[in-house]
Amino acid sequence: MEKPALLQEMLQRIIDEEEDDHTLVKKARVMLRDLQGENKICKLRKALYGLRRAGRQWNYEIDKTMKRAGLVPTNADPCVYVDKNTRTFVLIYVDDILIISGNQERERQIKDFLSKTFRIKDFGLAKYCLGIQIEQNENEICLSQAGYIREILKRNRMEDCKPVLTPLAVGSKLSELHSEDDNEDTNFPFRELIGALMYVAVGNRPDVSHAVSVLSQFSNCYRKKHCTAAKRVLRYLKGTIDKKLIYRKNQDNLTCYVDADWANCEIDRRSYTGSTFILSGAAFSWESRKQRTFALSSTEAEYMAFSDASKEAVFLIGYLKELGFQSLANVVVFNDNQGAGKLTENSVYHARSKHIDVRYHFIRDAVKKHPIKILYLPTEKMIADVLTKALPKENHDRCILGLGLQSDNTSAVT
Repeated sequence: MEKPALLQEMLQRIIDEEEDDHTLVKKARVMLRDLQGENKICKLRKALYGLRRAGRQWNYEIDKTMKRAGLVPTNADPCVYVDKNTRTFVLIYVDDILIISGNQERERQIKDFLSKTFRIKDFGLAKYCLGIQIEQNENEICLSQAGYIREILKRNRMEDCKPVLTPLAVGSKLSELHSEDDNEDTNFPFRELIGALMYVAVGNRPDVSHAVSVLSQFSNCYRKKHCTAAKRVLRYLKGTIDKKLIYRKNQDNLTCYVDADWANCEIDRRSYTGSTFILSGAAFSWESRKQRTFALSSTEAEYMAFSDASKEAVFLIGYLKELGFQSLANVVVFNDNQGAGKLTENSVYHARSKHIDVRYHFIRDAVKKHPIKILYLPTEKMIADVLTKALPKENHDRCILGLGLQSDNTSAVT
């Protein structure tokens, strides 16, 4: 929108919207004069920035406006509005609005309706949103963060750094332990860099998610070796700055890849979970994080990863149904551990698995009640592997290609 949204919304509609500027100036002068006396206060009439109720009040107003325009908010995300009759979707982030529709007349109606309520500016076809560059044509949509990555490189004076092939060195073991010569680098903005890298990883670069997850553990105890590892992620991004997620038409199978790396953490020996959901040829949801509890075997670690992925699968199934994509609301989940796959299917008592927390058996219920199918996939084809550990270049490149991360000169592999 052209004007800040929070300044447009009235806290209470006690100002006549037809008053001219001259009348408002007169009222302002009277207010200032009255404030010079004792026991006088100002009563705010607009939702100003910094006001505790401002964000809530704006959301209330924009929600009311969207509903009047014939759009319905989804339960999965109340900032996504749908008109199923015309397959029109409106996405809202504070006062930034994206309209997705194949019906140009319906799109025009929504814009006209908004312009009657707010001062808006139409920027045309979306090319940039929240730090993500958007390229689109009739057959594909590409998401890139090249501009934001360049900004991070410049901020850390690494525009001319030498690129590396992977975000983490294979076999690298980062821990809180340090030698006498491994002092804290107080001049390096480690926390700030990790925050920036986290935004990159969440936005459209799942290939650095594991590296960022590992490094974020040391935000309060970082040393030179951690700063060096963080700089390596920047060097990797410098060499892969043109990588983008590419979503293509007619690739509508919703698939999930889930993996775990057992007892990989040097600090507490907990395992790492990695999972990703693929739709239209590229990842649109992914996760790389340390598991909450200790796993006593690789099968147990994979089973716990299964449970976390199944929660996301149930959410996405419901979300796709709300959006009107019933045919897509079926998930095939691939894993590379046959023991974990058997545990999801068989709820019979087993002495070696009886200790597993009840919360992780959610996967069994999810498979029974929802269209979720579990299939085995050999480790060499498991693309979620890159979300659990540092890999050699060949394996790393294979995984990120499977995630849909490609350069302009990269050909898709089917």
